[in-house]
Amino acid sequence: MNITKRYTNSYEVLKSIADKPIFIFGDFKDIRLKNHMSIAKFKRCFACSHPFVDDEGVYFGCVKGKGNVFFCKSCAEEYNTEGKT
Repeated sequence: MNITKRYTNSYEVLKSIADKPIFIFGDFKDIRLKNHMSIAKFKRCFACSHPFVDDEGVYFGCVKGKGNVFFCKSCAEEYNTEGKT
């Protein structure tokens, strides 16, 4: 007998900037690995779990309870907080 549980979490996006990517994922990954730092938290888009590739731009986000996260372009546009009041 198996029990399957599914969890749904809601997170408040404090800041998301969709104007331009903060950097290219491959550059970020190289710097982190060179300094012996983990990239596990940043390998995928926080919202949709899209896996980043080395030549893809990543967008900054800040989520309540999680801190700084990366968004893909489509999620950054969807959750953009710049210019909203």
